[in-house]
Amino acid sequence: MISTGLKIRINMKKLLSILFISAIAKIGFGQKNFKIKSNIDKSIEIKVNGKTYTIDSTYQEIETHYPEFDTLILSWEKGNTTRDPILCNFKPDSAYSIYHSCCASLDIYPTSEVEHDSLKDWDFEEDFDKIQTLMLDHPKFTFTTNGEMKDSIYAWYVDYACMPSFNLVDKKGWNYGSPVKCYYWSNISSFQFFKIQKDFSKFQDENGIVNDIYPDSELSNTYKLLGKVSIRLFDNNSYIINYDVKTYKVSLLYDKLK
Repeated sequence: MISTGLKIRINMKKLLSILFISAIAKIGFGQKNFKIKSNIDKSIEIKVNGKTYTIDSTYQEIETHYPEFDTLILSWEKGNTTRDPILCNFKPDSAYSIYHSCCASLDIYPTSEVEHDSLKDWDFEEDFDKIQTLMLDHPKFTFTTNGEMKDSIYAWYVDYACMPSFNLVDKKGWNYGSPVKCYYWSNISSFQFFKIQKDFSKFQDENGIVNDIYPDSELSNTYKLLGKVSIRLFDNNSYIINYDVKTYKVSLLYDKLK
């Protein structure tokens, strides 16, 4: 028969075990959250991983799927909503701020970048280079597909402020690099895979890249969109954007070889 004292010690051990497990769970949960606030003059609605939040000037904690990618949809005015989810890598225990960027759109920055002392008083035109240096991230991308070169699948970074470039892609991939951002820019970047019935050979450079032509506004109506993705990544690491010819889906992957 177990004595009363022994029963108390056993129960205390069970209680301590439960408290320890609960503490570890809370720590683990805390490490999977980020916080975000809005620096525009009114609250906005965002959707992260399918869940809707109303964001204002007070930080709100949101769970992240990191190191998997999070999905984000922004809604800030009637008719102004990102139609497709933006893939993001919100880092655990990090803080982010939403700001207006070019042309009535929004951008998201790590708060430490936008609250930098040198940005307290700045002029967009005069301080443009400084702003880009502090607030522009430079993730690098390689376009790939499981198709063959004979499938004539092109890829490009979609930007109508800069002169674009595009190239044929296959399993070997096109090492595109970091998107070039011109005067009007955002850290949110969009990419497309497409087919087009046009011979671009006379426009190709020595690496086979077609420069300074917008493929979706060419005179022909043969531009066929295969897949697209929008991305906001908060680092300068290397990634792969892949188009699957069997599932017709575009996916974002870590480039583990770089």
